[in-house]
Amino acid sequence: MESGSLRVIRAVPGGASLAALVASFCRRDEGYVTAFSEPLLGTIREYVEEDALVEVLSFPKLVQNALGMTGETKGELTMGQHLQSAVSHACEQMEGSDDPFSASRKLPGARVALGDTLREMLDHEIDPDEMRRLAELLPTRLSSKLRSMAELSDRVGDVLRRLGRERHTDHLKKCLGAIPDWDGYGHRMLVFAGSEYAPLRVQWLKWAASHGMEVQVVVDRHATDGDLFEGADRIVEALGVPPEELGDGNVLVRNLFAESEVSGPEADVELAIAPDPLAESEWALRRSAEQGFEDLVLYVRNVSTYAPLLEAAGRRLGVPVCIQRREKLLANAFAALVSEVVQALGETGVRGLSRLASRSHLGLAAGRRRAFLKLLDSASASTDPWVELAKQVEESGEDWGWLLLLVAWRTENVPGERTISEWSELLTGLVHDLPWHEPLHGGQSEARMRDERAMHVLKATVSSEASIRRAMESEAVGYPAFVRLCQELWENSDVSVPSKEGGIRVVGSSEGLTDAATVVALGMLEGSFPRRRSEDPVLEDAERWAINEARVGKPPLPDSFAKARKERDEFYRLACFARRRLVLS
Repeated sequence: MESGSLRVIRAVPGGASLAALVASFCRRDEGYVTAFSEPLLGTIREYVEEDALVEVLSFPKLVQNALGMTGETKGELTMGQHLQSAVSHACEQMEGSDDPFSASRKLPGARVALGDTLREMLDHEIDPDEMRRLAELLPTRLSSKLRSMAELSDRVGDVLRRLGRERHTDHLKKCLGAIPDWDGYGHRMLVFAGSEYAPLRVQWLKWAASHGMEVQVVVDRHATDGDLFEGADRIVEALGVPPEELGDGNVLVRNLFAESEVSGPEADVELAIAPDPLAESEWALRRSAEQGFEDLVLYVRNVSTYAPLLEAAGRRLGVPVCIQRREKLLANAFAALVSEVVQALGETGVRGLSRLASRSHLGLAAGRRRAFLKLLDSASASTDPWVELAKQVEESGEDWGWLLLLVAWRTENVPGERTISEWSELLTGLVHDLPWHEPLHGGQSEARMRDERAMHVLKATVSSEASIRRAMESEAVGYPAFVRLCQELWENSDVSVPSKEGGIRVVGSSEGLTDAATVVALGMLEGSFPRRRSEDPVLEDAERWAINEARVGKPPLPDSFAKARKERDEFYRLACFARRRLVLS
């Protein structure tokens, strides 16, 4: 096979470097642009011209496509909700095990933490066999943790195999032992690795280059001699290719965290003080409106705190705000309504439906609301309130179609036992048949799009769990158990909130930044930015150090200090994207 090539570029972060690299890559033949960090893909797409012959892909998708070129059998790529559902199911199977995680494993937050640490270990080439090998060498408590993590990994893998799915690390490993045939597939890729060192991914890049792919890898660097981007240094060392250097910066970028002082193009840095986040948000929007927001970006590290304040201030001041964020699923009014309906249908009485009276999606005027509550009160006096409710609704002669639909659905379905898949299909049908999400928001309004996204997550979370239980041949359950499952899933899910077109751009990380004359950073408080150092709840620093000592010569697991140093990297990237002025509030 024709030999490929591997080129490493150390670039100063910022829109100028990003735009130049993408433009240069797009001018040549077809190829693929990707990034180790998913959020960066959206920014990259802004720099790719519509008529370019390149495709922007997530890195896991690129690896999956490459695996298909090897002829190896592969399972469908699993990420996100499906993967977390597999972790949760594996944790359920391990209940009763006597290990350090036995007391917390049933908690949703603990399951997320276990899944995150497991992915980190797999990324650093610590698979179940390696975990068990290390367990023979290390102290008792850590040994027990490693055996538990190995069992968790095996069980997650078993769940995914039954689904015909595999993890990203599974695809990486399969590629490393195979030979690809790139015929009909692009021979060029541009990979923005930043400073995110993932050993298996780096090995895969070398593998691709050794089998005929032209690979360009871009990592971050300081403009002069600052000791930043530790992960980028590890990537360059592992690739074993002398890097080229690209980019420069103004006087701030050259000297921030630098060892020696150097001159450079001028840069304005301002400091602002506000009494509270709301006043700070209003000040930022007023300033943006005065300056003109076409070449200005707001950077907010704590999006969950500032997004509602910025949106409220924007409405009051008449300043449009474009912000991409996520919120708790049940914070969405439509999702909360569906949750309340699901719970009410499982109750013996009908009074639980009274929670629906004030929901705007029902569109009940004051008179109709009183009539609805009166029907519930009257039916509650009966020994069979649901049957009585249906009778009184029919006798009233008024149009209560949605209420009759709920009663009929409950009568037909709630008493029986079904698999989670069957309950999921029934719930999907019920939500589809209810008219509440149809007439209230015509067209493609923001409110309608928000509800549609919430409805998708409501169904997708339950559907993912259903597919796993179906694969594991789980037994049928009653409606109360299904309701408890739904509530657990929905309470721990979030949904993306649609952003408005135009307006002041608000981003939550440097990966969402594009080149701007002015960058205004809000919430510059210790604990928010920079975030406080915190140890991993699954493997503490001392345990990570012990594992690294037992794996001399292998990629080390990062500790909390390494993760804390990334806060400096983030601040430096923030400064790099401000061409003329950086405002810190």
